[in-house]
This record gives sequence, structure tokens and C-alpha cells, in this order.
Amino acid sequence: MGCPAGFILGSNNQCSCPATAPYLNSNSQCVTCAAPNWWDPSSLSCKACPATYIFDNTQNICVCPKQFSYVSSSNQCVSCATPGVWDPKNKICQICPTGFTFDVNSSLCVCPSTHPYLDPNNVCVSCDSPNFWNAKAKTCQTCPQNSYLDSNSENCVGCPSGFIFDQTALKCVCPSTAPFLTAAGQCVSCASPSVWNAQTLTCTSSH
Repeated sequence: MGCPAGFILGSNNQCSCPATAPYLNSNSQCVTCAAPNWWDPSSLSCKACPATYIFDNTQNICVCPKQFSYVSSSNQCVSCATPGVWDPKNKICQICPTGFTFDVNSSLCVCPSTHPYLDPNNVCVSCDSPNFWNAKAKTCQTCPQNSYLDSNSENCVGCPSGFIFDQTALKCVCPSTAPFLTAAGQCVSCASPSVWNAQTLTCTSSH
């Protein structure tokens, strides 16, 4: 039994394609696919991956190589070198201005958490305590002495008369010159020989 040209006779007495040309094309010819071409069984022909792609023998698909691991909007394999950041939404490599970071969710360049505020000069800044960020003025400000920032209104609120603002405890407290708080909410001191009674919240005689 003779085989057609290009075929070989196997141990089962059937003609098949040799290892050097293992694919049978639509014209019933044994062919091989030279790299970077690959065999497409659906069309029974050798095909080439698009420019910038390589063929993955494991997945049997064309993929981007490691050094060009992103697919652009024009379906090209591209790289995104530092300081660029890949934007999966717009499929481009984004390079943010100095001081900014790229937010993947919004596809925008934003201020980082370490410097979260944007001043009028488009510079990302931070406000170290006791300073606070004034969103309207777009600047860091400090509340006047014996006042504090109200987080709800974002305004400086003064401590009640006779109190001072403790920067460590972050609250209004009685000063050292009048360290005791009465039931009426007033800061007082006890003149000798009177002493402070913590139960009655009053100055009482020590005799």
C-alpha cells in the first residue's frame, strides 16, 4: 500500500502526516507551521499572531509577551514603564504629574493619602496637627488659641470662658490656675485653707 506524496505509512497500516509536517490542511496536504506561525485547527491552516503578540503553546492562543504585557485600545501589546501606571479603563499608560498618584477606579490622577489636599497651585499638600485643611480657602489653617476644629461644620469653635484647649487630649479643659470643674461647668481654684471635694465638686473647708 502506497501513501500519497508527503504522507508516511504508520504501524497500523494507515497513511498519516510525518512529525516534520504534522498538520493536514484543507487541501489534504501535510504541512508544518514555522515559528512564529501556529496551527489553527478550525481553519486547517497556519496562522501568524498579530504584530507584538506571541503564541502560547500551553493556552493555544496569541498573548502579549512579559515585556509588553498590556493590550492597548488598538489591540497592540505595549509596556508601561515606571513612573507610568496602566489604566485598564482607557487602555493606556498614564503618567501623573509629580506628587500625584493614579487612581485605577476613577482613572484620574489624584493626591496620595500622605498629601491628600490640592492647593490653588495644583500641589498636593498635607496639614500637620494642629493645622487643618480649609476646603473653601484651599489652604492649611490653625484655629486661634483656645479653640478647636469642629469636624461637622469644619469651623473653629472657641472653648467656653475660663477653659483652654488641650492639644494632646484634643478637648477643652480647665487651666492649671483653675483646675477644678464644678457641677455648673465652671473652672475654679480653691483658696487655702479650702480644698477640692471631688464628690460634691466644690471647694470645702479643710477644718
